[in-house]
Amino acid sequence: MKKLLLATAFAMMLFSCGREESEFQNEIKDTGLLTNMNSKNSNLNKDSKAALGGNYINRHYSHSLMKHYYGSSLTPIGQHNWSYEGTAFKTSQIASTLVSLAVYINPNNLDCVIATTQAERTSLEATGYVFREPIGYNSNNMSGRIPVYKYYRSSKAGHFYTTNINELGWGGNGWTYEGIAFYAEP
Repeated sequence: MKKLLLATAFAMMLFSCGREESEFQNEIKDTGLLTNMNSKNSNLNKDSKAALGGNYINRHYSHSLMKHYYGSSLTPIGQHNWSYEGTAFKTSQIASTLVSLAVYINPNNLDCVIATTQAERTSLEATGYVFREPIGYNSNNMSGRIPVYKYYRSSKAGHFYTTNINELGWGGNGWTYEGIAFYAEP
């Protein structure tokens, strides 16, 4: 029964994105900024994620772009000397909402945003962001869930996510604290 519920929620999430993968590939190819997505890099490896007990989301940093990238793929977008910084957080595999967390990329400046609601997805798409990948769900583990803090730096048009409030505190040095984006698994 849980598998059926999870499959139904995942199917609803896929249909709610409003874009076919072929449309996404064409849009990315036209911009010339992002690498061609193929099944090796863009699809979640469900067997390995299940074996790990959650979706481990990696954090990368590009010194040339001065931006962070988040995703379950070990290969971030483009050829911008991305440095792997480790696991940023772990998301739930259990649907806590009808809409999964999703990574969106701005093809003009490579800003990476994690959408948490359908309204946020719609807003991002309306401003030119493109869907990259689903990354799991907000944690519904009430005992031990970890807040993921969201920041924005307007001078670089970039977002930053962390579970460590001490990394950027309440903002400063050009970063604006935007609050808790969602909750990660312990």
